[in-house]
Amino acid sequence: MYNLCSQHSDIESLRSIYGLLLYYFLQFTDTKMDVRNMSDFESGSFDAVIDKGTLDSIMCGQNSQEHAAKMLGEVNRILNDKGVYIMITYGDPSYRLNLLKDLQFWTVKLHVIDRWERSSKKTWDLTEPLPLQDDSTSIINLLGPKPDVHYIYVCIKDNDSARVDLKAEVNEADK
Repeated sequence: MYNLCSQHSDIESLRSIYGLLLYYFLQFTDTKMDVRNMSDFESGSFDAVIDKGTLDSIMCGQNSQEHAAKMLGEVNRILNDKGVYIMITYGDPSYRLNLLKDLQFWTVKLHVIDRWERSSKKTWDLTEPLPLQDDSTSIINLLGPKPDVHYIYVCIKDNDSARVDLKAEVNEADK
């Protein structure tokens, strides 16, 4: 299991919070790396990538769409043919769904889970994905204007996207 951080201080903070014993038990490897360039990892070398806040951070900066596309392209590259990218975020579908779908790397499923603070609103079954249309309006209609949930985007890499990657590599080699 790898933890990728852009700062060594972030890595040290994680170690101090979770303790070296837990790190050793879970066999974490901490690596300082820019997620927009994960060239240290071979293509297709991961079954899953879990993102809790990384894409959110990128989306808050300058040139966010460009940097997000680079990050997601790298995630797609390092995932194996049926790999899964799981993003846990506050970013609602109107901000995240088009970004994930436009890249056409994967099939996207959306799950929601109530935030820690209990509300009187409906609770959601984490095991059932919400129905997705081409835009996010169906989700907004289902959840309401300000839902008190975390969004969990489960992006399953398609074989078609692997063929697209292969075509891109072949075209690059022809140049």
